[in-house]
Amino acid sequence: MFDLIKGAKIENYNELKEAYRLQRKNHIEAVVETHHIMTLIEQFIRRLENETFFIFIEVPTLLDDEEKYDDGYSHKDVYFMKRLSADEVSGIFYLFEDILLNDGLSSFGVAFDYGQIGKSKCNMVDVYNRDVANFRDLFEDNDIHEDDQMITPYQLMNENHQGSCFLYEDNDGKCIYDVVESLKGFGLYKFTTQKDV
Repeated sequence: MFDLIKGAKIENYNELKEAYRLQRKNHIEAVVETHHIMTLIEQFIRRLENETFFIFIEVPTLLDDEEKYDDGYSHKDVYFMKRLSADEVSGIFYLFEDILLNDGLSSFGVAFDYGQIGKSKCNMVDVYNRDVANFRDLFEDNDIHEDDQMITPYQLMNENHQGSCFLYEDNDGKCIYDVVESLKGFGLYKFTTQKDV
C-alpha cells in the first residue's frame, strides 16, 4: 500500500508507485512515499555537507491577503531562511518533520547555489541541479527507479476519480502556518508572493 501524505485523499492512490524521471537536463521529478521523502532530502544535504544552504517554504496566501490581488489566480507566499549549515537544516526539518511532510497545500525544501531538492504538494519530490543526472543514484540507492511513464498523484485526481489535497494539522492542532510563525523568530522571512499555477 502506497504511503500517501496525510494531507491528501486520492480515491485510487494504490496505483501510485515510487519512481523518478528526468524532465530536463536540470530537473528530476519523482513520486516518493512519505516515509522516504526526508531520507532523500537528508542524503542530498549530506553529499553537499560543506555548502551553505537556505530552506524554502511555500504556503497558500491567506484569504485576507488574497483579496489584494484581482487577477483571477490563487497565490502562494514564498519564505526563505538563509545561511544555514547542513546540521542546521537537518535540525529544522527534524523538528517540524510531521507537518512539513504531511501538509497537502504547501511545499518545502533546501537549496544551495547550484541546485535544490524539495517536496511539492502531495508525494512529489523535485531535484534541480546544473547536471541533475549526477543525482540519479540518490533515488536508485533508495530502490526508486527511473520510469518515464510513472503515474503522478495529480494524474489520479480528475473528473473520473475523486481526490484532494488539504491543510494538515498534527495532534496538537498545529499546521504549516504555525511552522512558518515559529521559524520567523529564527530568521525565516517572506521573500515574495507568486501566482500558484
